[in-house]
Amino acid sequence: MKKLEWLYLVLAILFSAIGIIQCYRWSRTGIITSFITYLFFFTPAIIFWATFTLKQFTKQKILLNIAIVLCWIVVGIWGFLTIPAEMILPSLTNVTNIKKYEKILNGYWSFHKDLVKHFPSKIDADMKKVKFFFCPAFLQGGACIQLRYTTTDENIAELYKHFSEIKNQTFIGGDCNDHLREADVWTTNFYTNDSESYEFPDDFEIIVIHSEGFNHGESCGVAISKMKKIIVYWAESW
Repeated sequence: MKKLEWLYLVLAILFSAIGIIQCYRWSRTGIITSFITYLFFFTPAIIFWATFTLKQFTKQKILLNIAIVLCWIVVGIWGFLTIPAEMILPSLTNVTNIKKYEKILNGYWSFHKDLVKHFPSKIDADMKKVKFFFCPAFLQGGACIQLRYTTTDENIAELYKHFSEIKNQTFIGGDCNDHLREADVWTTNFYTNDSESYEFPDDFEIIVIHSEGFNHGESCGVAISKMKKIIVYWAESW
């Protein structure tokens, strides 16, 4: 093969790999799931594979030149649309990696210190079955952070006593919509639940430390199940 043919072959393989990675990353956001959208990620790969194949089976220079020009035009448009989307992607992706907890707490939420000052500063060894959830704010969507873990009877009793002394309001079970209908107070959903349900079971007491505003507001608190020895720290800002 000639050097130019090798170039198109390498680019076809490279963009195929990029397409697979993009499909995986964007599918995890839950925003893009259609076949047409996935096909878009493979557009450069398809173009380069087609151009490489065409160079193998045709000798007509005019046709080849037209194909090559169209190839780079399409790739240019694809890059123009994809690069801004890749810059926005971190704002659309939920984070559940426990290792990123401290960085997010001390970084992103440093602008809302009062909302997260009741959170643990780090993940300690006595915290069991730890789960973490962070949703960054994007456009009109609000930000949310939640940390859940299981601890001992003694610790859960101390935590319950502490937060009960600084609470503004409490709810038994439910989700933020239930609490909003009941008392016009915005709380949170159970994002760190083991199941797909966002509703807190009835053994959880949702303790509201602070909540204000509706169109643009904020709230924070904890949800505690003394029966299961679970505590869920939460904060939201929108």
